[in-house]
Amino acid sequence: MHVVYDCIPGHYTGGIAKVAFELGRAQAKLGHYVEIFTIDYEASPECSGGFTKTVVCDGVRIHYFRPVCSGARFSTAMKKHLENAMPQFDVVHSHNTFLTLNRQVGDLSQKYKKPVFYHPHGALDQRLIQGWAPKSLKKRIYISCCEGPNMNRASGIFALTESESLQVEGWGIRCPVHILLNGIDPLSPPSSGVLSEFKQQWKLPVNGPVLLFIGRITEKKGVHCVIEALPEILHKHPKAIFMICGPRDNEPEYTKKLDDTIVRLGLSDSVRWTGFLNDSQKVSALASADLFVHPSSSEGMAMSILEAMGFGLPCVITPGCYMPAAMQEGAALESRHDAAAVAHTIIQALASPEQTQEVGRRASYYINRHHAWSGIARRTLELYRSAMTAKTVKLNS
Repeated sequence: MHVVYDCIPGHYTGGIAKVAFELGRAQAKLGHYVEIFTIDYEASPECSGGFTKTVVCDGVRIHYFRPVCSGARFSTAMKKHLENAMPQFDVVHSHNTFLTLNRQVGDLSQKYKKPVFYHPHGALDQRLIQGWAPKSLKKRIYISCCEGPNMNRASGIFALTESESLQVEGWGIRCPVHILLNGIDPLSPPSSGVLSEFKQQWKLPVNGPVLLFIGRITEKKGVHCVIEALPEILHKHPKAIFMICGPRDNEPEYTKKLDDTIVRLGLSDSVRWTGFLNDSQKVSALASADLFVHPSSSEGMAMSILEAMGFGLPCVITPGCYMPAAMQEGAALESRHDAAAVAHTIIQALASPEQTQEVGRRASYYINRHHAWSGIARRTLELYRSAMTAKTVKLNS
């Protein structure tokens, strides 16, 4: 059983939902029975009992439940159905840091003696929740009082990198932490007609470089660094376009700051806001770009970066993306998290097209070797089995 706050295959609002489904699908392909419990944010208030529908996609059953109120990441109906379903499953895998869904899963797994694994997806990075801002303070209190004690009851935590493993342990969480990379499925290039239509829709240049960002529009992702770097980039490449793909309503104040910066710097003709892109549209965006730029201050392991690398697109990333292994293999270009450094890295990349294309080829090779879902799914299954054996031994003793 996977539990995640959102999951619409093909229309993911973030990388966590995508990981939950694609991991579940890979496990199902290996012959295991997989269900996902998630929230239906478009549910009608009249839905009987809060249960809205069940969808079967690629061998995975996805159950949707109405939230307690519009936009809430909590469902009393899901809690009831989780309790009824829990005895049928061998293992529970939860993807819901800072949400009461984790607490529900933890309580029920204790009640029914089921192994439970938590997957923070980079959310416990201390740098993201330091200082005395109300949101940061609230998260630290929640970790101390709820998230940490709940995770210490778990059979294991999945960390994306060694750095994240240290972050988890830094909160006093003492249950076993296992490194588990994110995976991706290979993306097929769009047809020439679909690609041409996409380029026309967004008025992309025929002979000018296209810089691409795909992800949530939030300050830590560093979109402002690229916008502030554009004047220097445009001095060398006057036809360059920065294409920003992601929903604009995630952090409205930050989005407004980006809009104001674009106007102030006179960049309106050089920026394309596409809003949210589904999976097929995203492939067209990747195929249209020359560089993928993701100057984040902190990531777990961004799915958008992995997909761009797997597609063979050269990527400009920052140390906060926590991908040292990719850097060691020459599979990405690294920049500091500031506009001047981003501008310098992009200009250098565009000035050396053959070397930059080689980075893209190495990126594709690196992803195929380390991030195939089949191998990652097998790793989870090994850990599940170990936890199940340990539970059985403990109960028998």
